[in-house]
Amino acid sequence: MDYRGRGGSDWDPDWSHYSLSIEFDDLLTVLDELGVNSAIFIGLSRGGLHALTLASLQPELVKALVLNDIGPALDPRGLTTIKNYIGRLPLLRDLDEAVAHYKQVMGAKFPAIPDDQWRYYVSNSLNATPERLRLSYDPQLARTMEHFNPENAPARSLAAILRLEIADPGAAR
Repeated sequence: MDYRGRGGSDWDPDWSHYSLSIEFDDLLTVLDELGVNSAIFIGLSRGGLHALTLASLQPELVKALVLNDIGPALDPRGLTTIKNYIGRLPLLRDLDEAVAHYKQVMGAKFPAIPDDQWRYYVSNSLNATPERLRLSYDPQLARTMEHFNPENAPARSLAAILRLEIADPGAAR
């Protein structure tokens, strides 16, 4: 499911609707409309926050949960990274420019990724228009982080907040 303002979903005319609580209500509406009583959820990034919340508030719906690009704790450094890039994109006219840009910005964190995977990532993260490449999400999402200050944001354990037991995939079974 693409949340409002992201991927294939419409952009909301009111940026303040890009909130976790409204998006969570959207998730519950979709699950209800589809008649989902229980499922295995894969949560990517912000979707992982929603999946963790769902597991906490309506555990009967969650058979299992897989998280990607999010963990059982929020680190202010990660949120600062997001705040520094969300909604920002220089003028990029083609995929080659975009691949070079993303490799420059993120390549140090992902040194083993080959060019064909960078191209795949970029082609799924940007939309082509006649003038340029644009973000595949609403740049107004950046406004949701305007007041985030890492100085006032301690690292928080989502597992503790949501009272969830999180299995360690590296633990002996």
